[in-house]
Amino acid sequence: MCEAILNGHFVIGVENARRINYNKSIWRNELINFYNKEILQ
Repeated sequence: MCEAILNGHFVIGVENARRINYNKSIWRNELINFYNKEILQ
């Protein structure tokens, strides 16, 4: 019982970390696109 709960929390933690990293990479890509468009014109 306790093990199942811990495994569930671990899976949720992994999913959250993945989502945060995904959002960070999107943000970084947006920043790079902005930089390329605005500054390198």
